[in-house]
Amino acid sequence: MERTLREFLIAFMLSILLMYMILASQFESVVLPFTILLSLPLLPFSLLSVWLAGDTLNLYSALGILVLLGVVKKNAILQVDHMIALQRNGMERLAAVKQGTRTGCAPS
Repeated sequence: MERTLREFLIAFMLSILLMYMILASQFESVVLPFTILLSLPLLPFSLLSVWLAGDTLNLYSALGILVLLGVVKKNAILQVDHMIALQRNGMERLAAVKQGTRTGCAPS
């Protein structure tokens, strides 16, 4: 169990590093991937909700949490990309952030 947990943590850290590298190359920025990866800390809250529901962390709940992380990351990528597109169209940064969070990922 200890070895499995240790290997899982190593794999998890490597996956975060790989996600950061891919996002940094996609957005050609060092800072923007952090804004996307900062949406992932809801992992402890999803584990907390499993615990509060009185359920165990089994295969189905682990797959559900994995899907949740994927959807949240995808939404963050689309939202940041939309805000960048608004900035490229001449909108100021703060206005682009406000408009991007209001409209979500809708085309401008």
